[in-house]
Amino acid sequence: MKRIVALTLAIGLMATFATTANAEWPVTVGGGWYDFFWGLDYPNDDSWNDEGPFTFTSSSWTVLTVTDVFFPIDQFAVYDAGDILIGTTSVPIGTSISNWEDLPYVETYNEAVSNPDWSSGTFLLAPGEHAITILTCLDPTLCGMAGLRVDVSESPVYTDYQVIPVDATTGTTPVTLIFSEMLQLGETSLVTSPSGPACPTGFRMGVPATYYNLSTAATYTPPIGIAIAYAGTAFSGPQANLRLLHWENDGWVDCTLVVDPDSQTIFGQVNSLSSFIIVEPVLHVEIDVRPEGRHHGFYQRGCGTIPVVIFGSVDVDVTKINPAGLRLSGMGVAIKRNGKPQYCLEDVNRDGYRDLVCYFVDRLAPWPFGIRTLLLTGNLTDGTPVEGAGEIRVFSSFHHWWMWFWYRR
Repeated sequence: MKRIVALTLAIGLMATFATTANAEWPVTVGGGWYDFFWGLDYPNDDSWNDEGPFTFTSSSWTVLTVTDVFFPIDQFAVYDAGDILIGTTSVPIGTSISNWEDLPYVETYNEAVSNPDWSSGTFLLAPGEHAITILTCLDPTLCGMAGLRVDVSESPVYTDYQVIPVDATTGTTPVTLIFSEMLQLGETSLVTSPSGPACPTGFRMGVPATYYNLSTAATYTPPIGIAIAYAGTAFSGPQANLRLLHWENDGWVDCTLVVDPDSQTIFGQVNSLSSFIIVEPVLHVEIDVRPEGRHHGFYQRGCGTIPVVIFGSVDVDVTKINPAGLRLSGMGVAIKRNGKPQYCLEDVNRDGYRDLVCYFVDRLAPWPFGIRTLLLTGNLTDGTPVEGAGEIRVFSSFHHWWMWFWYRR
């Protein structure tokens, strides 16, 4: 009975503060609690707050707090600018208690908002003009009183905030960024380019070479997740071996997390934004075309085979090179009668490491005179690209005949 008397007194108190419905009610940011009422003219009144919109303008982010008071039985939906729902308050304990005598009771908004039994909620509002109206979701007494307040908020924190910038060069969106915590929104830009800092030794870029130059005006807390879709860029080795490099402190840093060859997307994580490149590892080898002990030249007509030594070292295990897939400026390795490529393993330079000697089929077209650079390309057995370069001097056919005559006389 005591609880019912308290409820009656509360309703009487609300009637004392009754106002004209639909009139604007200016709110001062930081001005404390404001009462709002509903259902005072029941059954002619509806479930919206009687004051009409609570209006205010703020140049900074604000937080709106709405809470029930007295008995924990009401719940609210909060709207801005007339019909924009910005959220609902929590479910009160009164929905699970059927006996009024068992309900708790408080007389101040501060007590109610700090107690989860009462319906309350906080709503972050951006700078600008606001007009707040409130609708009762739960209203067992068909009338009531509650409170709201508006206070200045710190910059909001956006968790796992996704940004997909448009490439200013192509108009496409190959990059997705995930900011773990964004404190202040700001424009994020992407500009792709075919040029930038040189690719580091041991790697090479795809075709076409693409630099992803990223920057943001947002304020954020690291780290940042990055995903780049590289469809349209060709790589010669396995895509699972691709690496994502980030330009940091005047150097490239590997920031790769995982590669998804099916979607042709590479994922990484960084603490800042600058230039990014997608690269594949490549094994650079030292070679010698027509090594010492053999003539270091061609005669112009071209015929036979060209021996090439691929030197092994502490960093190069030539036994992992696939001889059948090697090319020397387009020329393939000669095939023996048993169908196997013509090569052998020997320590040519006597440094303790085995070297790979391959014999390439000379091309039929005449060679131009002078010193020529021949490019060796191929792959390891795991698909990693291999490349090297060596020089050769091309003689005329007359020079070849004269050298033969000199040595034979």
